[in-house]
Amino acid sequence: MKVMQRALCAAVVMFAAIQNGNAAAVNTSAGSAVFESQCVVCHQAGATGMEGLAPPLTKMPAVFASSEAGRAHLLHTLLNGMVGPITVDGGDFNFKMPSFAALSDADIANVANYLIFGVDKAPASTKPVTADAVAKARKATLTPDDVYAERAQVHGGGAQK
Repeated sequence: MKVMQRALCAAVVMFAAIQNGNAAAVNTSAGSAVFESQCVVCHQAGATGMEGLAPPLTKMPAVFASSEAGRAHLLHTLLNGMVGPITVDGGDFNFKMPSFAALSDADIANVANYLIFGVDKAPASTKPVTADAVAKARKATLTPDDVYAERAQVHGGGAQK
C-alpha cells in the first residue's frame, strides 16, 4: 500500500512539474543535437567557448532566462545574431554571432533549453522556452546591432561579469 502511495505521489509531482513548465520536464537531447550541428564549431563542445572568437555559454543563459526581458534577448540573439564587444569570464570578444532564423521555432526553443538547463543548469523554477515564445520573438525585426543594444539594456552593458 505504501509503495502505491509513493508511486502515486511521484506521479503527481511529475505531472505538476510538467504542467508548471519547470526544468524537471525539460528534455535537452533535441537541443543538444541542434547545438552540435549548428553552434559547436564556434562555441565548442560543452559550450565552453573559443578564446577570442566565441564566448562560453556556461553561465549566462540561465541568468537571461530568469527574466522576461532576458528570455526575449536570448531568443533575439539566436534569431537575429549579435555584433559588438563583450567581456565574458574575463575574456574579451568582439564577434559577429550569425542569425539562426532559418531554424524552426522548435529547434530554437530546443537549443535555448539545452543551454539554459543542460549546460547552465538553471534552477527548477526557471520556465522552459517554448516554440510559441520563439514565434513571438521572431516577429521582432532586429538587426545584430539592435540585439547588442538590447543586451546592454537587459544586462547593464556589453560586458558580462
